[in-house]
Amino acid sequence: MSDSPRYMLVTCTLDTSKLADFKHYVSHARPIFAANGGKPVGQFATEATLFGDAETTHVIVMAFPSAQAIHAVFADPAYQALIPARTAAFPRLQILISSDFDPSSLMAS
Repeated sequence: MSDSPRYMLVTCTLDTSKLADFKHYVSHARPIFAANGGKPVGQFATEATLFGDAETTHVIVMAFPSAQAIHAVFADPAYQALIPARTAAFPRLQILISSDFDPSSLMAS
């Protein structure tokens, strides 16, 4: 893993009948993300799925100083304690670590 900046991309489906779990998770997770250098890039509500079978309702993007910083969030015992609330609030969840990508590097081959 590199020490260069990384992005955490989250696609999720929010269960609106579990708003108490959502509020608990978000209010306690935000400080853990921030303590590990996480900065919000954008939070988006999904309007439509053009291709695929995803039932994603929201997409969140955060910037971190490194992949290690993202891993540190999920290893933090305080974050681990939030997993039951996260699971209840988001029945479908995908969390990705991404880096900048230049597709022209593949086009030259």
